[in-house]
Amino acid sequence: MDEVFARTPLARAADDDRPALVLAGRGDWSIPRRSHERLARAWNAPIQWCDGAHDLMLDAPWRDGADRLLAWFEDRFPAPGDGTG
Repeated sequence: MDEVFARTPLARAADDDRPALVLAGRGDWSIPRRSHERLARAWNAPIQWCDGAHDLMLDAPWRDGADRLLAWFEDRFPAPGDGTG
């Protein structure tokens, strides 16, 4: 299993300006923390550490990940007429 996570994440193309966010579980037992961090660096994306483990949307503290994702969306894509964009 170590060789799976030792791979370098695919680099983001220079002209790829799509927004990206890495959501990772603090208690993830299957993907090492360093792999999440490498992915965030490779994609020049912020990383949010959420309560929960690997399946954030299925874990008991699912709302933490959902709230972080929602906040990122609202910050990145403000609603029309909200005075921020």
